Amino acid sequence: MKRLIENFRSFGGGGGAVGSAGSKDAIRCEDAKRQRSKASIIYVILNLFQDLLTRSKDAKRYRCKANINNKLAICHPELCLTAFAEIYDFEQNVPMRVGSHEKQKHKGQSGFQEILKRVQDDINIFLKRTYSHINLFTYSPYKKAAFTLAEVLVTLGIIGVVSAMTVPTLMQNHQRKVFVTQLHKIYNEAQQAALQYITDKNAIDLKEAGLTSTDAAADWIKTYFKVVNDCGTDHSPCFADEYKLMNGASKGQLIPAEMHTFVLASGASIAVLGRTNAKTTLYVDTNGRKGPNIVGRDIFPLLLYKNGIIDESNGSEGNETLTAPLTKEKREEIYEAYCVNGTSASYWWGCFGKILNDGWEMNY
Repeated sequence: MKRLIENFRSFGGGGGAVGSAGSKDAIRCEDAKRQRSKASIIYVILNLFQDLLTRSKDAKRYRCKANINNKLAICHPELCLTAFAEIYDFEQNVPMRVGSHEKQKHKGQSGFQEILKRVQDDINIFLKRTYSHINLFTYSPYKKAAFTLAEVLVTLGIIGVVSAMTVPTLMQNHQRKVFVTQLHKIYNEAQQAALQYITDKNAIDLKEAGLTSTDAAADWIKTYFKVVNDCGTDHSPCFADEYKLMNGASKGQLIPAEMHTFVLASGASIAVLGRTNAKTTLYVDTNGRKGPNIVGRDIFPLLLYKNGIIDESNGSEGNETLTAPLTKEKREEIYEAYCVNGTSASYWWGCFGKILNDGWEMNY
């Protein structure tokens, strides 16, 4: 629109605005706002330009229809071109003043036609950009782009639905990662402690090193781990009173009376049971007595073999049926038998082996 006004001013000089803004004009402006639609505004503008273009060859003077469009000039000054208020005299080549308007010197009729063509192109572009079929009756030069209340409410509703669907899953995945991270940390500490124990005893395996009883296993924990609470055989301060399987079946108090229990500095609880064949059972609750207290989520059974490797078991700790490391197929078999389809009377091995197979990810 600025380009349009500049084109007119380049031809006729800076003309004054049409109409005065007196009290009567203000009243007429309010009436025009209520009574005139945007379509009538477009019609008046197009009518003015059509009248100007069709009479350009014969007319000697062109006057802005100020008396017709007075309300338009007051209410919408951006849409009423002030150039229509200027009077142009093509017979004389000198500028002259008529009232408050000024006539300027022009090079000729051809220059005027060229300007009219540019003006017509600018008008077409302006109307095409402004009065599309979408906002034909809603455009206002004073209106700023913004979202409606309905649009904001719909957007908030969509965000709420998406959040309700995704946030619980994200929280669950985060909790699983926390459990696995803590389990991995204890696994690494126990693995390193076992190898260090063999080295310190100058032995070839844990059996030769003397890790063949629960008392020896308890001493191993107190020597190579940061213990903040030694619960002994009283399991209540270290472990929860009840644990469940993932299918909801209750396993009751999982910790046998002969196991020695501890609370580590990380907040995890660990119970140990030694054997004469140097296979030491480790029960690990990654967050102590805190929930959810579910097998395969925050509590896991691990088996420390006599060669110093920690792996899965199937309840045959008292013999040499299994040797570490186990194959992926064997771990998967134990997982299907006990971790997924376990009962309150069955073993609860298998979940740790599944995590090992999946690269320390809890995908079940």
